[in-house]
Amino acid sequence: MRFVVGLCVLAVAAECGILARIGAAASSMSAPDEDGAVISSTACDTDGDGKPETVEIAIIDGRRYTPESQYCGGGGRWEGSFEIRIRRDSRILSRQPLNALMGKDSLFFWTPEFQLVLNDYNGDGLLDFNVLSSEGGCNGSHYRLFTIDRKGGVRSLSGREFYATPPHANSTSCIVGIGGLLGVISYSQETGTYVADWYAWQDDDWVLVRREAPYDPK
Repeated sequence: MRFVVGLCVLAVAAECGILARIGAAASSMSAPDEDGAVISSTACDTDGDGKPETVEIAIIDGRRYTPESQYCGGGGRWEGSFEIRIRRDSRILSRQPLNALMGKDSLFFWTPEFQLVLNDYNGDGLLDFNVLSSEGGCNGSHYRLFTIDRKGGVRSLSGREFYATPPHANSTSCIVGIGGLLGVISYSQETGTYVADWYAWQDDDWVLVRREAPYDPK
């Protein structure tokens, strides 16, 4: 396995066959309608039947704006209430309020449109993804982990937040599943080095089993 921390490029295809089920995502944002405006669209095979589905995030109620004060940059935002849904062609297999899944009255995502980073974090063969939960300063953000079941339902993986690099990503490739372990890469302002935390999935929660500090991507 290999991490290039600057971009968190992951060379894990040989160890994580589930990546073959992840396809290219649509890049255009759909026009607002009664179902909201789609801000994220990621193509993948969620149920392993060889047919593609699409994971969408849509803003249902809220606004797009640029904050007057730009702390560590970041640019424009969507803020408000969001929905996550699984679609096969024109048929919606499931739709759930993302705010409720995250336990937050209001969420935000940075513009422009984005794709979710998909992987298998706990080695159960199901597609998982991470999504922005809150800002974390100039070196990273806080993320929540979710899984997609065979019927298209989305549920939280423990409800825990993880701090990871980079600072302005709506979904980061610096959170990865390899060999049944969850790896989280972050930058420590205190030490000026990268840190890799490795977690095992035990009793429906993540347990820290190893920390590499400093972490050398080479």
